[in-house]
Amino acid sequence: MTLEDLGERSNLEWSYLSQVERGIRNITVDNMDAIARGLGLPLRDLL
Repeated sequence: MTLEDLGERSNLEWSYLSQVERGIRNITVDNMDAIARGLGLPLRDLL
């Protein structure tokens, strides 16, 4: 899955996801939850 795909599924910008991935930006719990929902997973599985 590309960052573009994940961004669409989680309603987040792919550029934001890229910055989080590279450690440039910190992620919030709300955005972690959005990613989990986009992947069809409960948040606890990402933690």
